[in-house]
Amino acid sequence: MIPILVTALLSDVDILITGDKDFFDVDIDRPEILTPREYLEKY
Repeated sequence: MIPILVTALLSDVDILITGDKDFFDVDIDRPEILTPREYLEKY
C-alpha cells in the first residue's frame, strides 16, 4: 500500500481508484481516494 500511495503523491494524481480498504484509513486530501463505484457515481 505505501509504495502505491507514495507514487500517487509524487506523481501528483488527483484521484486514486482502488478497492483496497486499507487506503481508506489514510487521512489525506489529495489524491482523492475512491472505490470504482464511488468514482462512477461521482464522475
